[in-house]
Amino acid sequence: MEGHTECSKILLGYFLANLEILFDKRASERVKALSFNIQAFTTKQQHPKFMENNLITLLDRCLISITKGSGDEISLAANTIGLMAVTAADRAHELYVECEDPNLMGSHS
Repeated sequence: MEGHTECSKILLGYFLANLEILFDKRASERVKALSFNIQAFTTKQQHPKFMENNLITLLDRCLISITKGSGDEISLAANTIGLMAVTAADRAHELYVECEDPNLMGSHS
């Protein structure tokens, strides 16, 4: 059981490092991080503790990517948000409320 715990800690560290990349100024790095998140969601490999503790931070970074990113980044961020809502269905209302940021309305006019 100890090996499983150690592996889980390593995996959590990887997810946290990936989250930090979403703060990077380079769009190419953020695109890679978003792609990683989509792969983790679609293969059901998101770490439960990561999701529990960082769901809103991940959502916030995705919303920033949607408002300021390139076409690819916007698409990946929107895909990530959709997968987050499906994966964390018990927290879907919380995600919805966080997405109601009035600063996002009309930002691409």
